[in-house]
Amino acid sequence: FLFPTAPVQPVTLNMGMEMPAWFDLLTLDPDSAQEDAIGIRQSAGYMLSLVEKEVSNGIPHDRIVLAGFSQGGAIALTAGLCVKDVKVAGVVALSTWLPLTSKPVRTDVKVLMGHGESDNVVLYRWGKGSYEQLKDTGVSATFKSYPGMEHSFCPEELSDVAAFLKQILPKQ
Repeated sequence: FLFPTAPVQPVTLNMGMEMPAWFDLLTLDPDSAQEDAIGIRQSAGYMLSLVEKEVSNGIPHDRIVLAGFSQGGAIALTAGLCVKDVKVAGVVALSTWLPLTSKPVRTDVKVLMGHGESDNVVLYRWGKGSYEQLKDTGVSATFKSYPGMEHSFCPEELSDVAAFLKQILPKQ
């Protein structure tokens, strides 16, 4: 397991204060097309470099899953679905969305998305809408809803992630 942490950088939405972030957040307005496309691509590239390093160390592609929460989920979706030449077994994307700049090109990667219905940071409808967009492009995706859950993680979600990993990862 690798658990990379986002670098610390200024975040526009946070009045320019520095915080761990995979890319700059310009707005939380879902109707705005303002995104840090360069930062999203750079972070996805970094994730894919980690994948390639693991593959060069002998880990097969079918045993690699990209997972992330919030911004990390957006990067996992982008890296796992939007680059043709790097394959992973699956993507776990929790309390997140598919960035507007990210266009899925892989339909052979299985995806689990989970989202709290009371999330007031990354709105539930953004996650659900991203799932619908993935389904419309032919991605094999599952969406799990968690009533009452805010921008967080819960035991039921952990069970769903474990079941998904058991389903997609080959037995050793």
